[in-house]
Amino acid sequence: MDKQQALYDFWHSATGLPCYESGAVPDYAKLPYCTYETTIDELGTAVPASGSIWNRVESWESLDTILKSVSDYISRGRLVPMDVGSILINKGSPFANRTNDDDDSSIKGYSINLEIEFLSN
Repeated sequence: MDKQQALYDFWHSATGLPCYESGAVPDYAKLPYCTYETTIDELGTAVPASGSIWNRVESWESLDTILKSVSDYISRGRLVPMDVGSILINKGSPFANRTNDDDDSSIKGYSINLEIEFLSN
């Protein structure tokens, strides 16, 4: 799989949610879902990356559970295979920040920061 597909697979596996590239969420998408930035660079390069989890909720409890799932999935580093090499994904600092949707205050989310490194075989 290529870099873009590997990043999608990571976010989908880590959250268990439908995932969309930031800015490309379809009108039919239903909450909860995940958005992520497609960050691409050369092999051997570590770069910051981010994603967000969103839900229409009054309490943060369900989002806290998903965030813990992402944290546990990464643990001390998650290796995601690609056709040519792999991506090493680590937690960024800070790992996550609470956020709200700019247009709808009932939608809450976490912005998740990662460091990803593209590795060769």
